[in-house]
Amino acid sequence: MLPATYLCLMIPQLVLCLAVLRRRPTPWRALLVHGCLLLCGGVLTAMLGLFGNLLFLPMQLAAWLVFLLWPVLLLGSAWLLRGPHPRLGWAMAALAALLLLTATWSMGIEPRWLQISTQRISSPLIREPLRLALVADLQTDHWGRFERRVFEGLLEQEPDLVLLAGDYLQPDDLPAWFALLPDLQAALGPVCAQASLGCVAVRGDVDPDVWAVMFDPIQARAVASSRTMDLGSLTVTALSPQDARSAAPPVPAVDGFHVVLGHAPDYATAGVPADLLLAGHIHGGQVRLPGYGPVLTLSRVPRGWAAGRTDLPNGGTLLVSRGLGMERGDAPRLRLFCRPELIIIDLTPAAATSPPTPGFTP
Repeated sequence: MLPATYLCLMIPQLVLCLAVLRRRPTPWRALLVHGCLLLCGGVLTAMLGLFGNLLFLPMQLAAWLVFLLWPVLLLGSAWLLRGPHPRLGWAMAALAALLLLTATWSMGIEPRWLQISTQRISSPLIREPLRLALVADLQTDHWGRFERRVFEGLLEQEPDLVLLAGDYLQPDDLPAWFALLPDLQAALGPVCAQASLGCVAVRGDVDPDVWAVMFDPIQARAVASSRTMDLGSLTVTALSPQDARSAAPPVPAVDGFHVVLGHAPDYATAGVPADLLLAGHIHGGQVRLPGYGPVLTLSRVPRGWAAGRTDLPNGGTLLVSRGLGMERGDAPRLRLFCRPELIIIDLTPAAATSPPTPGFTP
């Protein structure tokens, strides 16, 4: 409703800007009308944001402004200036083309360009080679070709253990959530059945209170409260959403290789006694700027920890997935320089390093 209101108010403003420029197509008048459109759009975005999601709705309205309304004004200005000021007209046309290309890429191509990342970790605590898969933030409101491709790719990787970091489905309401369940269960069931150690799942931020029922017909451990499990080859601690954000998460010290799974990576700042820390939630920021990284993280972790691998000061390794889906609801559905990601982790044994013999110099 609010995005439609925004467009209804901004389109007349756009038409007025073009009419003003048409009467006298000069560079200064072009600068004036473009400034007016962007200023009015920004003010209206802030005002309407007060009536909706204060974080995501302004982002969506800003995306409408930058990727739709402004390019239209740029193209119209380029046409009106093509005679008296051709260079400026071509520059505006080029900027419009860049914005439209960015919109097409970030909304239509990159969100569906799946990347399967592989990480290798060696440790003397690992008893046998194991393959883990980290699946985070599918967060879909419909089941289509991309979702099928994710689980087909996951099945092809043949993981021994699948770790599900939450935010599975995000339709508009609970009936729609239940309608999507059969598709998710049909896709995830064969993956968990094939994995020798099964699947471990934690709850995410958008998952409803009944989230665990999605795993009832699947060989998966749905962990509602933080819990530590001995799986034989390794130990897994699965955290509740609250504990994943805690400054003192309940992660015990254990013998052997220890994996911790949480929806958000905030717990990694607590120096937990674990060898491998896994999380999602941040989506890599969804928009990453070259040389800067994620524009927004919604997490306490340093910006450099928001995606990929981080070797922690206490010796553990943090892996944060960029996630598979996008924020839904009022948020703009786009990814820029932040492809959806499925992480495969190969654990391999490493020879233990013996302490040097006293008095011996190699």
